[in-house]
Amino acid sequence: MRKAELPPRLFQTGDNFYWKPERRLRPKFRSWALGGDPRLAIAEALRLNKQVEAFLLAAQPDTGRKLRTRAGPVSVGELISAFKRSEDWRRLAPSTVGSYTYEFRRLEDEFGHEVAATLSISRVDDWLETLRRTAPATARNVLAKGRLLFAWAQRKELVAQGVNPFLGQRRHRNKKNTAWTQGGKRKARFSWAEVQAVVTAADAAKVPSVGTALVFAFACVQRITDVLMLTRKEVAGGRLKFRQRKTGFNVDMALPPIVVERLASAPPIVTSTHHLIVSESTKAPFHEKTASRVFKRLIDGMVAAGQLTLAGKQLRDGRRSGFVQYVLDGVSVPFVCSMSGHSIEEGMSIIEHYLPKTPEQADRAVQSLSVKWS
Repeated sequence: MRKAELPPRLFQTGDNFYWKPERRLRPKFRSWALGGDPRLAIAEALRLNKQVEAFLLAAQPDTGRKLRTRAGPVSVGELISAFKRSEDWRRLAPSTVGSYTYEFRRLEDEFGHEVAATLSISRVDDWLETLRRTAPATARNVLAKGRLLFAWAQRKELVAQGVNPFLGQRRHRNKKNTAWTQGGKRKARFSWAEVQAVVTAADAAKVPSVGTALVFAFACVQRITDVLMLTRKEVAGGRLKFRQRKTGFNVDMALPPIVVERLASAPPIVTSTHHLIVSESTKAPFHEKTASRVFKRLIDGMVAAGQLTLAGKQLRDGRRSGFVQYVLDGVSVPFVCSMSGHSIEEGMSIIEHYLPKTPEQADRAVQSLSVKWS
């Protein structure tokens, strides 16, 4: 690239670019290394030059005091800190804050000290490739948070428009993973027979709590995060009554018979916190990720024993599985949504994505036709 094509204050030395302010600007701005990608370096240099122009327009007479801070590019860690002070963060539900905190910590551990504006797509891609080998679900969630963080940073003009090294990254790299997703949505779904098999295995493995959690998620069509936080007073008098932590939807429904039977056959551990789902090892409520790990070990053991249809299925798949089961049993989508808290539009989207279109389903529809020749 010819030097004449570079914006003011941007210089190239070897394969790297550097933004260097004039001496008179150095009390406010310092030099920055902007990496070797000319596209990212130019975008960040233009943004810094815009800061300089705004500073010069608003410049006050020199008082002789040194400025305490200097303007310039922000690191990924500083972006995360700024996001956590924002209105976007304040409006998150408490349960969402927990998962965001974990996923942002993974980003900060890896990229925290790197300049956000010049973090390259290849650098992120290499890291995601490694992470996917050991924790594909974590990689997917962290990727989503990276996209969200940089989109927010663009709105706040902390990075230049169009700079998002997490955008365009593929969610999966091999065929065995794509079997469980389509357009960003998981396709995995438990049948009732599979739920029963998992519950039996959980009891045999002396972790009946995760079996009970799956039954609640399936039969009551609730997020596993809400199920794990249910207390005894929210499941009393034959009804489930609580406020969903993510959406604020007030659930008020009769307990399905299969839930009542499960609680009778596997009574929950009594603790001072009065939670319904309690870890057998700690006698404390489950963290969502801990419950997921316990459930995964259970499923892996069942798959190794020959129950191959369970491969890749997770505790969080219980809710959508129950939703589809209710519709298969003839319950209308609006009625199921009155249990789950989904909007009607969201409910129809679930059915469009997950309801099997099979000859058996078509035959059931034909058998339901009421009109006849007179």
